[in-house]
Amino acid sequence: MKKLIFSLCFLLICGNAFAAISFDSYSEGEDTASYTNTFAHTVAVQDDRILIVSTAGTFNTAVTGVTYNGDSLIQIESALTVSNLEVSAWYMLAPDTGTHNVVVTMASFPNSASTATSYYGVKQQAPEATSNATGTGTALSDAVTTITSNAWVVDSAFNASGTLAVGAGQTERGSGRYQSVSTEPKVSAGSVTMSWTVSESSAWGTILSSWEEASSSPTGRTRRTMVIQ
Repeated sequence: MKKLIFSLCFLLICGNAFAAISFDSYSEGEDTASYTNTFAHTVAVQDDRILIVSTAGTFNTAVTGVTYNGDSLIQIESALTVSNLEVSAWYMLAPDTGTHNVVVTMASFPNSASTATSYYGVKQQAPEATSNATGTGTALSDAVTTITSNAWVVDSAFNASGTLAVGAGQTERGSGRYQSVSTEPKVSAGSVTMSWTVSESSAWGTILSSWEEASSSPTGRTRRTMVIQ
């Protein structure tokens, strides 16, 4: 009797495996008649989700709070341009899935524009690095230094007039009348410059945030032997 023995050995890299960050969806809202800007945003059923809401209000109109499906977001940064355009960015970890309302509440003057973007495969913690910049002209630019490998930089840009064109190496995720959002992955930790070009000179503001990718459990080796008689 002959025996045939097949030995199969599967080798998985030991250590941490990583779930790459992915873009989910974009939405926007604008309100010129009330002190709240309400619009719908849809979050897919995915692991390690985050939601980022970016806002701009004229005449030094600060945002007092942002909610999604009734839950409050945390402010990332805010900045005031030379023409009193108030810009800010907010985030939420593990937002509810499905379609729910984003509600942006303004302190005073009822004139605001907002964007919402969601992502998954993101480590469930605050952004690892942030930055903001303001100015006037046709060229927007700001830089942030990522801390971890394969991080994503999210750039929320606003301009008072004109149309924004995204810079090289960035992926535009959505664009409204006064606002746009782009992302850029950074394989190795280091400085990332995000830029836009405006079709006409105007006041502008931009907020950058860097996000670490989520990690999964360590894997190991499995050896299987199959005997056929």
